[in-house]
Amino acid sequence: MGRRRPRPAAPAARGGDRGRRPARGGDGPARHPADVTAGAPVVLIAHGTRDEAGRDELRALTRAVAAGAAAPVRCGVIEYPAPGLDPVFATLAAAAEDARRAGHCEVRLVPLLLFPAGHAGDDLAVVIR
Repeated sequence: MGRRRPRPAAPAARGGDRGRRPARGGDGPARHPADVTAGAPVVLIAHGTRDEAGRDELRALTRAVAAGAAAPVRCGVIEYPAPGLDPVFATLAAAAEDARRAGHCEVRLVPLLLFPAGHAGDDLAVVIR
């Protein structure tokens, strides 16, 4: 096998440096999106349950995720124990307050829904907006 030829450089963006946006509030180089969101609060979104053992499992999962995260982790549930999306919105409001206090402008949402229909297709779109 011979040597690989070096790849040609990517073409420059038209109009100079339009492809890069400086980080908000700074004159330095643009930051990678992961740098901007590192430490942003996380909200796990799950279907609730009437079963206390099921709620215990969800709390245990939330604690396990939080143990490995560098940010606050909360869990919002759809439908149970209260009907509708109010529990998720309350959790999002609390996470947004966590973000604001920590100087972040976003919250990471992690759906824990098994199928791409029903809650995942309809309710999740409402929550994200």
